[in-house]
Amino acid sequence: MDNKDKKTLTIIRDLSASPEEFYNHLIDDLLVIHNKRETGVKQLKEKDVKKGLRISNGETDKYKKTQYIVDEVVKNKILQVTVKSVALNGYTRYELEKSEVKKGGVKVTVIETVPDSVSQTKVKAFQPFGEMITLSRMSKSIMDWDRKQIMAKNGTKEPPTFYEASKKLTSFFTVFKGKKKDN
Repeated sequence: MDNKDKKTLTIIRDLSASPEEFYNHLIDDLLVIHNKRETGVKQLKEKDVKKGLRISNGETDKYKKTQYIVDEVVKNKILQVTVKSVALNGYTRYELEKSEVKKGGVKVTVIETVPDSVSQTKVKAFQPFGEMITLSRMSKSIMDWDRKQIMAKNGTKEPPTFYEASKKLTSFFTVFKGKKKDN
């Protein structure tokens, strides 16, 4: 089955970053996969990212090996990458344009093929749940990035995780419960 025949999921989000900032983030993420390898490979730069570029994570184990192929790239507007591995064979496309909602921001449209594990499930009732998880992951990744950019610009630090916050809350109630009010 060709990628064009696969079912896709689409999300649209308005972010605070400019189209240039988000595009640079996407390119940096792609280059990190190649450049972090220690095998003496030539380090790639943004100018090297062109249609047809193939990047591998460098793994030799077929279950860990992943290949990324740039299908389309238009600076600050479009990036489409096909991902091939044992577990995944599909593409992700990012379309960027100026946001009409956030001044100076970017409107990001993410189109991703539905993983085979979701689209080919034998129990069709589970398929919407798999799609929901995929959509959630797609949205969370770009919204987390945007939140970190806003925090960096404002000079604020990362809020605690749910686990850290719940530990603090539990210890607060433990202390509070231990102190009895005398009437």
